[in-house]
Amino acid sequence: MTQRARVPIAELCRLYDEALFETALDALMQAGTHLREGGRLADIGCGSGEVALAMAEGEFTVTAIDASPAMVRATEELCSGTAVTAEVRDPRTLDLPEGRFEVVHSSWMLDSLADARDAVRTMARATSPGGLLVLQWSHGQPRSAGFALRDVLESVTRRTAWRERLAEVPLAVHHHPLDEVCALLQDEGLEIVVARDDVQVSSEEGPDLPAEAPYVALLAAHARALGDDADRFTDEALEALTAANTPPPQTTRLTAHRPHTPQVLKSPRTTSPHNTNPHITTSPTTPPGTANPHPTNLHPTSPHPPQTQIPATHPQSTQNPLTPLHPQTPT
Repeated sequence: MTQRARVPIAELCRLYDEALFETALDALMQAGTHLREGGRLADIGCGSGEVALAMAEGEFTVTAIDASPAMVRATEELCSGTAVTAEVRDPRTLDLPEGRFEVVHSSWMLDSLADARDAVRTMARATSPGGLLVLQWSHGQPRSAGFALRDVLESVTRRTAWRERLAEVPLAVHHHPLDEVCALLQDEGLEIVVARDDVQVSSEEGPDLPAEAPYVALLAAHARALGDDADRFTDEALEALTAANTPPPQTTRLTAHRPHTPQVLKSPRTTSPHNTNPHITTSPTTPPGTANPHPTNLHPTSPHPPQTQIPATHPQSTQNPLTPLHPQTPT
């Protein structure tokens, strides 16, 4: 058996961060933001500012928000001289002006919230008439599917070797079912345009993303806390996930539109031919007054075809792509 090359944890996290940026930008392009003539955009959970910078270069005036002062400083540095204002705000108590933004975007911020309902409602209310709300997060599977990934990872952190050392490093990954988030947005008067829980995080320009990268990224804070033992802990976690045949994390993508004219009566929630969940509404046509949510050119600088909308199925594939970070040499 041939061993694959060792990939350091820091490098895996870097590759995954790049892929997250590409996937976030792809969601915004598919929503049609690049066809708009600028406007006001809120980037909630802005990280180090790559998305904010890209949208500012697209003529948007961007309000970038993150709970981490370090991330806000990084955004300010990266976006210096552009129409980006970066602010430190806690997403658990998010306060945004109602109807303020033509586009509200958040990718991989909801994962960090044990209860995301208030944040989702606030972002919905901040979306102006005719505006778009673009959300992405991991772990949007139906509640009935459970959350095996978190259960397995928590069991590893409770092992004797790690329990005390990781007591102050909570596993900040949470489950927010897509149908429940859709229902919240519809209750706030938004119309669902795209609702998927099968999006693959990938980089179109960089190397293929190693299969273990999403899992390692989830454990980055634990790895930092463990120092020289980070590799051993990460290998144990990957081995446990493999042994439990844990389905790989999927990215959920949700695009919603606020109509120009508020509806007096809510339209019945409909489903696509491939979707049996009554909360998930898909729109076969472009909402009035908005850009085509599925443009043929996603990135103006390089024509890539849009992702095929493949209906999600549950349970997810039982094939587990994981291998330990440091495979053992067979004897």
